[in-house]
Amino acid sequence: QGHNVFGPDDPALCGTEILISLKLALPEVSKCLDFSYTRIVNIDCTYSIPFENSQVAQSVLEVIRNVRHRQLKLSQGFFAETVYFNKGSEHGCLAIYMKGQEVAKQLKDLIRSDREGCNKQLISVLSDPRLQDYAERRLRFEARLTQRKLKEMDIPTLWVDFCKLYKSEAAESRNLMQRLFWSKMRPLFEALEGSDVNIYNDDEV
Repeated sequence: QGHNVFGPDDPALCGTEILISLKLALPEVSKCLDFSYTRIVNIDCTYSIPFENSQVAQSVLEVIRNVRHRQLKLSQGFFAETVYFNKGSEHGCLAIYMKGQEVAKQLKDLIRSDREGCNKQLISVLSDPRLQDYAERRLRFEARLTQRKLKEMDIPTLWVDFCKLYKSEAAESRNLMQRLFWSKMRPLFEALEGSDVNIYNDDEV
């Protein structure tokens, strides 16, 4: 679809897209690989929350930046506009950011580097006003889990087995990706419960 603003959380579909991209980019290398042994080293489980507008979303992000919880350690990251917790942990970390800002930066970088028109299709997708409006009002909550965390939860790290587990849980109306997401994100939402958010409008004094 040309973007990661929204989409399915089916690991079989997502993983297949990654492996197809690898085969297309490195066909000779791919011939030497046995993809049945593909293992998950790290996995990001991401969901977004929509707000009335970007100002409200930004205000909520600032509240999150000031959260204090015994299981959460505010961390410095590569991107100043992203709030990180427990970065560098052997179990994984949390990242919360404005999705609209990420899309805008990605589009700007693509336009700057598109000297031969190779990025034309992706630029067209990210320039869609509907997509930009959808992203602009959303906070992305990203739970990053390491292989060690998966093993502690008794989750298979072999990609084929991971997909089978997802499918079996889905048959019972459960969602493995959401289970992993909440295993990391729950302390943050517990800390936010009952918090007040002050909304600042740059258009008004």
